[in-house]
Amino acid sequence: MIARRLTRLGGDALEWLRVAAVIGRDFDATLLENVVSLGEDEFLNALDEAIAAGLVVESPARPGRYSFSHALIRETLYEGMSAPRRARTHRRVGEALEADRRQDRYLTALALHFTRAASTQDADKAIQYATRAGEQATSMLAHEEAAEHYARALEVLERFAPDEDAQRLELLIRLGEATVRAGERPHAFETLREAAALAIRLGDTASLARSAIGASRRYIQAPGVVDHELIALLERALELTTGDRTVTRVALLSRLCGALYYSDMRERMTDLAAEATTLADELDDPQAKALAAAARRRAYWHPSQLEQRLSDATELLTRGREAGDLELTPQGHAWLVVDLLEQGNPDAVDAQIDAFCDGADLLRQPLFLWQAAVWRAMRALLAGELERADVLAAQALEAGSKGEAVTAPQYYAIQLLALRREQGRIIELEAPARE
Repeated sequence: MIARRLTRLGGDALEWLRVAAVIGRDFDATLLENVVSLGEDEFLNALDEAIAAGLVVESPARPGRYSFSHALIRETLYEGMSAPRRARTHRRVGEALEADRRQDRYLTALALHFTRAASTQDADKAIQYATRAGEQATSMLAHEEAAEHYARALEVLERFAPDEDAQRLELLIRLGEATVRAGERPHAFETLREAAALAIRLGDTASLARSAIGASRRYIQAPGVVDHELIALLERALELTTGDRTVTRVALLSRLCGALYYSDMRERMTDLAAEATTLADELDDPQAKALAAAARRRAYWHPSQLEQRLSDATELLTRGREAGDLELTPQGHAWLVVDLLEQGNPDAVDAQIDAFCDGADLLRQPLFLWQAAVWRAMRALLAGELERADVLAAQALEAGSKGEAVTAPQYYAIQLLALRREQGRIIELEAPARE
């Protein structure tokens, strides 16, 4: 039906709509006029014809802005163009945007159009725009969008400059880091493992360390899981940075503490935490001190070390704030929730949960949002709000099922067991438990 409606249009209107389809579902008439090869009268006639045919509508709030009346109309026009025509039109749109001095405002669009138009002559430009758009998205905490931009940059690089290993390495690391923050840890690990292998081949120790840190878990370890490949990667990075007095080495030591927690080598954690602490004190850097505190908090996780753990969690929180690190700070709140709960201080626990949830909402990362959902369910359960806790626990499971496929179901099982016990419905869990 859409194809029949399009065949009734004049040639100018059809060309007008094709260029608009390349710009996107929503488009600006001024940009379209700068790209389409029509005179002023022909342009306005094509606009009127497209509106009369019900194919596009003008935004009532923003005059001069238009949208396709249905996504399928835009898709039909776009897919109906040949690949060379699409690429050429994408380039023309990109060049029109490029002429605007406010390029930062259009980085996402510039990246999209030039990566889709990429050729041997302008591959570098496409990669640069995609990289800048990824950086901009990261600064705005739009991690999925950042990952998409880095993936497009890598695709162009592989097509037109496959031998540029150093550039490929940097893009792989950026893609892996963005993918971790977007909650796609399994996929991110594959990317960062590839980056680590390339860094080793190139003899790039700094990039190897970044890859190892990016691939490791930040503070939640999957219960009972020992990732030997990750441990080996962290140890290789530590071996190559022996003697370095850097925040990066402190981060490696801290992450290895976490990776060893469920292994038969966990006795090493005390020495690793001690080295991290000594180095952080030498550096006198707040981020290094926060990372060292995180290492100690993991190493001394034992009932007899509650006061030590409270001190380390507080140090992690304080130094994380001092460093302005939006990821380390909520980790401090998370550890304090655990330790203050053990201490039997419910008011302080509530305060830490609220602070953690505020940080999670700010970060917009699935890992932290899932943990916030777990805390909310726990708090409702402790308050005896069983129906609400039941709903919140299910929401937490859903929030964590993608990025924490091992941990989220285990946390849910623990909460469900407590819930069904309090509800007098424990028998409902017998059959699933036997399975």
